[in-house]
Amino acid sequence: MPFGSDARFGVYVHIPFCASRCDYCDFATWTDRDHLIDSYVAACVTDLDRRRAAGIPAATSVFFGGGTPSLIAADQLARILDAIPRVADAEVTVECH
Repeated sequence: MPFGSDARFGVYVHIPFCASRCDYCDFATWTDRDHLIDSYVAACVTDLDRRRAAGIPAATSVFFGGGTPSLIAADQLARILDAIPRVADAEVTVECH
């Protein structure tokens, strides 16, 4: 699908780490793998770098969701966000628990 100047493009970033598991949750999340957070952030950045090189459009919105995105450090969220091409007034949302 070609993207015009008025096209909207959203990016969802799944952060699969949680402090505790909710009974109702069906998402891929873990409560015992905090040691993988740095590697996961690096993998997200690598994936986004490849997608940017392939020509993904600038995002008009970015949503961090999944487990508990606020569980990872602000600088880690910023590393991922910095790898996402965005329009100047892009909406950025982080799900918090």
